[in-house]
Amino acid sequence: MTGKPKKTVTSTPNSRASRRQTKPLGRASTNQAKPTRLSVYNIVGGHFAISTVDGVAVRGCLEARLSQGENVTISFARVDVITPVFFYAAIGGLYLKFAETRIKKLLRVTGLRPDDALILKHVIEAAKGLE
Repeated sequence: MTGKPKKTVTSTPNSRASRRQTKPLGRASTNQAKPTRLSVYNIVGGHFAISTVDGVAVRGCLEARLSQGENVTISFARVDVITPVFFYAAIGGLYLKFAETRIKKLLRVTGLRPDDALILKHVIEAAKGLE
């Protein structure tokens, strides 16, 4: 066999990759196509998801797809700093436009560290109270 040997990447318990997790907001629909994957890193243009403006940009991408009934996976891979303000603008704002059942059915969140996932959980609970 010719070609370059494959690199083996291992993850230690303290590595960033091992601290990231997939956070489903609901159950995956079994009868729909593969979900659209949106990268927060690409939308905001870097490692920081901190402003309302960035959150609104992400929410706009999500709203367009959720309105069409698309399954969407939003990835926070390579995003190092996320603020509650960003989460409120990006995810919390969805609860003002869509029913919770629709969001849970269609939206998946991946690549969050456990501390960021906890912040997102609190943001979602607060946003549901605004409905």
